[in-house]
Amino acid sequence: GEALRIVQDHLDSKNYYAFNPAFDKICAQPRDTLDWLQQDANSGSRNSAYLLGVLHEFGYIGFSCDQQKAFYWYCKSAAGDFPLAYAALGRCYYDGIGTETNFQKAFENLSLAEKKQSGCKRAPLYLARCYRYGYGTKASHKKAKYYYDCASLTAQEQAEANSF
Repeated sequence: GEALRIVQDHLDSKNYYAFNPAFDKICAQPRDTLDWLQQDANSGSRNSAYLLGVLHEFGYIGFSCDQQKAFYWYCKSAAGDFPLAYAALGRCYYDGIGTETNFQKAFENLSLAEKKQSGCKRAPLYLARCYRYGYGTKASHKKAKYYYDCASLTAQEQAEANSF
């Protein structure tokens, strides 16, 4: 519940790679107080698996910064049909985070995240790029523009969208 909301707030923030103050509250907790995450994820919790993916991807709260572990936990979460995990997997496949770059799988996962209304405001940026460059799908100026308009963009990303 609360941990997942904090991660969602992070994903919705303008600066995707900077955690917001709410997430910092979780990060300020001693590592051993979060052992329940591992237990919960191993018991099948898709939310906890997703959160472990985020923590491993960025190396917070004493978790190792390990892209392969992040990818593993995102896969476990997606196997439980968790919409945010599809967005994370799409980004992993697009950028080669913990796995080989695979634009087809990136597009498939990002499309699932959008279809399932994940709420992730970063997935549309990656979909826009897929449509812009024809990565994993047929290039479409119209669809790229649509997804750029839907995305929460930084100033640099806005310049990218405007150059299109």
